[in-house]
Amino acid sequence: MRRFCSGWLAIFLLAEPRIAFAQNAQQPPRPTVIATPDGRVGAGLKPPYLNSLPSAETVEKLIQGSDATDTLARQVAVFNILKERIQRHIGTDKSRPFRATPDEDKVSYAYSYAAWELEEGYKKAHSKEEAAAFAQAHGRYESTWDMDKEIDRKLLSASAVAEDRADVRKMSDQLKAHNDAIIRQTEEYKARAAAAAADPHGRMVMSDDPTSVTMRRCLELGGSQLECFGKGFSKGMFAMLGVDNEVLFGTKPRHNGLAIGSAYQGTNGILLAFSEDTVGIRGCGGLTTAGGSYTVTPRGKEYVIQVLSKPRPFVVTLGAEGNMTGPGSTDVEGLVQVGEKHYTVTTRRVSDWQIVGSHDQVEPVYADRIERCTIGPNLRSTGPAASGDITNLVTTMFAAMGNKSAQKEVKTYPAGVRMLGAYTDAGGLKITFALEGAVLDCGEAHAGRQYVVQNDGTSVRVVIDNVGTPIMLSLRPDGSLLGNGITNVDGRLMTGMAGTEVTYKPVHTSCPVGSLKVAGP
Repeated sequence: MRRFCSGWLAIFLLAEPRIAFAQNAQQPPRPTVIATPDGRVGAGLKPPYLNSLPSAETVEKLIQGSDATDTLARQVAVFNILKERIQRHIGTDKSRPFRATPDEDKVSYAYSYAAWELEEGYKKAHSKEEAAAFAQAHGRYESTWDMDKEIDRKLLSASAVAEDRADVRKMSDQLKAHNDAIIRQTEEYKARAAAAAADPHGRMVMSDDPTSVTMRRCLELGGSQLECFGKGFSKGMFAMLGVDNEVLFGTKPRHNGLAIGSAYQGTNGILLAFSEDTVGIRGCGGLTTAGGSYTVTPRGKEYVIQVLSKPRPFVVTLGAEGNMTGPGSTDVEGLVQVGEKHYTVTTRRVSDWQIVGSHDQVEPVYADRIERCTIGPNLRSTGPAASGDITNLVTTMFAAMGNKSAQKEVKTYPAGVRMLGAYTDAGGLKITFALEGAVLDCGEAHAGRQYVVQNDGTSVRVVIDNVGTPIMLSLRPDGSLLGNGITNVDGRLMTGMAGTEVTYKPVHTSCPVGSLKVAGP
């Protein structure tokens, strides 16, 4: 049960590999934690439970086997089990769901490095067949309780053992709750499927539960049944549909205000790829992953974009002609692949923990590196950005609402400056911006629209194409949007279904356009 539960928890942990098990060109960096004289992995670590864990030297001194090979297999297994215990502690700590502290990352790395060093040394001195047998040997130790008992007896204090057993109990309770929820959900789906089969007029979809309300809103905005009943939404699209990103994805809401869409590339191959919150830097030396968050600030007819990358931020400027000017030679920190991690994945039957299958797995392994790259001086737009995983959903919505420009180009959104966030007016108008477009809400009507951001050097304006009657909004220094007049919102409301076809009724509302402020949580 321990291994099964840990695997379940691992699904939700960050998947980006940060631990180097180099198999070829480059030796991974040595761990930075400093062992204590009494054999602990470190002192002053946070959370405190880390301070009770053994150092690599302690494991290699106290864990011994029947011969040299058995000793190494046991030691590698212990290092892997200790990493698993850290992962288990992270997974059961509700105060910081599935987020490791820097010290937990460091200690996990120290154990990974120790296991890699022992196994790599064995591989260099033995045949491929012997290395495979060695991997199977420490894998068997990792899957039994006997090795856990030896760890508890030889390497941990009584309080540390008690804390780990409490983690196991928490994990078991979480797994039971998870399985119970799946059973309840399955029964609910069965009931809904039966109701749907007996509901030719769509009354089930017309209910007020959150799922039905979201699907209905998606359909009313122009999405197809396949798109609205499926799972192809981006975070931005969920926000436009009124779904709480933080609840759904476990992430903080996107920032509000100006953002950049699409990518910009230099003649040397450097590419800055912008998304809602971050910019990825590609083509910088051997780095496979680099970048950071960014800010956008108007300056005359230009925009100053500060990229918050490591080891220090840098600035690029987006000109009125639609291209960027970069800073030139710049230090960029990112990840570089230093090798591969090879291991065997076994599938076990939960009832008796017997192995029922196995396969070899290979993962790339990364380490931090700083490269000096030339960003600019000229970075040209790569053109309109694709709408991503949601394929045609967003622009289909806009086209369905009568937006001819969306009909002409239904798979992309414009490059350049865009808007993000939800803004509300005291008169009842709400506008939710995403990179792909905007959604207007006025009373019971809602409609998808496209927009452009304009900058004449004295002010920044957002112009929403509201079916022939544009909505003009000025971006103010405090981040609010200022408009004037009355705007009409022409939408449709779902009334039911006629066989497999959704039926609608048109709805027309009007709202004043005044001062729109960032919507609260």
